[in-house]
Amino acid sequence: MKHWPLRCALLLALSLDPLRAADVESLHAFDFNFSLRPGWSLVLHTYARTFDDLSTFHQFQAGPILEWEAAPRLTSLVGYYITERRDRPAGKFFEEQRAWGGGEYSLYEAGGWEVVERLLAERFFPNVGEDFWRWRVRTEVIRSTPIADLYASGEALRARGSFFGRYRAGLEWKLHKSVTLATGYEFRDAARGPGSHLIVTGFEWDVR
Repeated sequence: MKHWPLRCALLLALSLDPLRAADVESLHAFDFNFSLRPGWSLVLHTYARTFDDLSTFHQFQAGPILEWEAAPRLTSLVGYYITERRDRPAGKFFEEQRAWGGGEYSLYEAGGWEVVERLLAERFFPNVGEDFWRWRVRTEVIRSTPIADLYASGEALRARGSFFGRYRAGLEWKLHKSVTLATGYEFRDAARGPGSHLIVTGFEWDVR
């Protein structure tokens, strides 16, 4: 019995070790939304990301997303991204293209609360290495308040035979009826190597 405190301390240290080893990064997203016709919208999405404890430029990504409200609680999504990136240790840039599709479904919506399930399939086309698939399932809980929308989510991903997760929380608030700002925190597991702590910011503009 006298060894239980030591064992608990050891388990806690082991569980926190991946967090201590993780890098601190930042991700800054910009979305421009265009309403095409009832039920259809186009999003021009970009983001920039740093790594190596915020000291080094990591990647830039841009591309269109087409959204269709297939049913009152179901939205279909398709998109395409082109990415310029470099991995640890910071080295030469390489290009990666990604085509993806899936959907979002609102499982629950009442009293200012919403639970949204998202499922995506992605196909990567890097200019170095082989093409590959990635599968993503995310559950997000959103709490709407008069000041801001609070959110928290967990996501499971599978790529190249490995499972890993992403976990995030933050808030979004409208500066104007067409402009939304966001800030939050995200922890990203990695299929290989240490994970990442991300400081996340977002800007969203409903252009039309």
